[in-house]
This record gives sequence, structure tokens and C-alpha cells, in this order.
Amino acid sequence: MMIALHKNARTTPAQEHVVVQLRRTLLLPLDDLLAVTREFLCPKASRSGIDRCLRRHGVGNLNALKPATPREPHKRFKRFKRFKRYEPGTAKSSRTGSLPRMPGSPRVNMSLISCAKTHHFHSGQDLEQTMMRYVTLYNHQLPQSALKSKTPMQAMKKWYASRPDLFHKRPYDRPGCDT
Repeated sequence: MMIALHKNARTTPAQEHVVVQLRRTLLLPLDDLLAVTREFLCPKASRSGIDRCLRRHGVGNLNALKPATPREPHKRFKRFKRFKRYEPGTAKSSRTGSLPRMPGSPRVNMSLISCAKTHHFHSGQDLEQTMMRYVTLYNHQLPQSALKSKTPMQAMKKWYASRPDLFHKRPYDRPGCDT
């Protein structure tokens, strides 16, 4: 039986299973799942189709999938002065401004935020290049316990080796490097 993730895109139950497993193991948000699905499984997949798929399989609520952590006792916040607004593109704004949303799990996003807070960036482009290098490092070099000590790219390659029919594009480390 074919499942529709978009009115013109048909995916198999096995491809849908990959989407659900990515959600469960990596705790990927909907937009990140959409990017991965379009890149490797079904280029015409829609956001609403993936959302319906996740809900159908009981993994629509990302917060419900996250491990429960004991609540810390309520602490009062200290009063602080309002942050000044800075002009975009300046060195000051790139250091203290908001981060662009980057793909990845909450762990990755927190690491990116931590990196941005502890480094001085000379421009928005400098910030973006650093973040992209970190995302590449995370995907290709850092093993994840949720993936049984494999990197995200190793997991994708393993899934590809066992079920290449689920993918429309072969996962590779870098263009031209893999054979």
C-alpha cells in the first residue's frame, strides 16, 4: 500500500517507517524531517504530509517523545537590564544577536547556541560559516548514543545499504569523496 506524503508524492510503508524512526531516535523537529525526507526519500514530500504521517504513528508531539527529566525547584529570576538592539551585520550584533535556526536535535541546537555565546564573530557570515562547520562535524564525526554509537551519516549509509529502494539519492560524506 502506498502512503501519500504529498498529493503527487507516493511513499512506501517502509519509507514512512524511516521517517518515524528518524523522529523517534533523533527527536528531529518537523522541518528537519521534511528536509531529510526530501533530500533522501521523496523529493515531493510535503510538510503537512509528514505531519499526518507522524500523527498516524503516534509520534506527532515531539515534546511527548523527549525523556522526562525531573523538575528542578522553582528559582526566582534575577532582574536584568533590557538588551540593546544592534544593527544587523555588525560585529556586535553577530556576537549577541539571534541565531539562525539550524537543523538538528535539541542537543545540536543547544551546542550551537553555546558555541555562539562563547565565541566572537566578526560578521553574520563568519557566524554562519562556523555554524555550518559544526553541523557538518556533528553529522559526520560525532557518534550518537541514539544511533548505537554511529554518526548520523553512518546511520543513513547503513539504512541505504540495507534498503536502497527507499532513497532517491545516495547519502555520501562529501561530493566526490565516497565511491
